[in-house]
Amino acid sequence: MCISQKFSEFQVDCLEAHNNFRVQHGAQRVELDKDLCDYAKTYAEYLAKCNILVPSKNCTFGENIFFKCSDRKIYPDAIEPVLSWYDEGRNCSPKYPSKDIKHYAQVIWKSTRVMGVAYALNSTETKLYVVANYYPPGNDYATFCDNVKPVRKSYAKKNKSLPSVVKIV
Repeated sequence: MCISQKFSEFQVDCLEAHNNFRVQHGAQRVELDKDLCDYAKTYAEYLAKCNILVPSKNCTFGENIFFKCSDRKIYPDAIEPVLSWYDEGRNCSPKYPSKDIKHYAQVIWKSTRVMGVAYALNSTETKLYVVANYYPPGNDYATFCDNVKPVRKSYAKKNKSLPSVVKIV
């Protein structure tokens, strides 16, 4: 079965955005997992229904949550959350772990192999909740330096003019 038949366009685009950043840091590409996507969808729907923004209590998976609100209808963009998470640690040093860069770290966490992602909108479609789950989870500070690497020199040499990340508002 083709990946696009098994997963939504949003999920595939989000996966590609993750993998584009991961390869820059020497991390293996991740794959989408249907069960993790279903779990992410259930939790995103819960957040949207309850109009809250809190992490889940699940410790089995890594998790990133993205929230956006507007006074107009929101059209979900799969790239925007990943850019937001990655931008969090753009100028960090991999030698100095910080909880301020945990979303960034989870995107490029070297030992993560699969992910799931989904979104939900509130009833007026003016609030967007995106949940991404990862397995194995990242952000174990004991193994941070082994799992969060700087952009590879070989990648940086080939791509001297890396575009800056732009947050879409």
